[in-house]
Amino acid sequence: MSEKAKVLPKGQITIPANIRRKLNIKAGDMLIIKEGKDGFMVSKGTTLFDMVGLIPLEKDVAIKNLIEEARENIAKKKSTKNSG
Repeated sequence: MSEKAKVLPKGQITIPANIRRKLNIKAGDMLIIKEGKDGFMVSKGTTLFDMVGLIPLEKDVAIKNLIEEARENIAKKKSTKNSG
């Protein structure tokens, strides 16, 4: 599939609606843009809000601890991905 998007003066583009629906992209979502040998790839990023409900909570857990745990999990995933 191929789509066109016009670049506006501030470098902004509008992602066509069918692609936004397919990737479940909503206003405020983070996108990841990676350069490859054949061009660029755009994918939906993951934020802390996407992780809500994935970490079992104990009573009175500080958000600071949750953020640190999420960072550790992401680092583990990256190291596993890079080593394999």
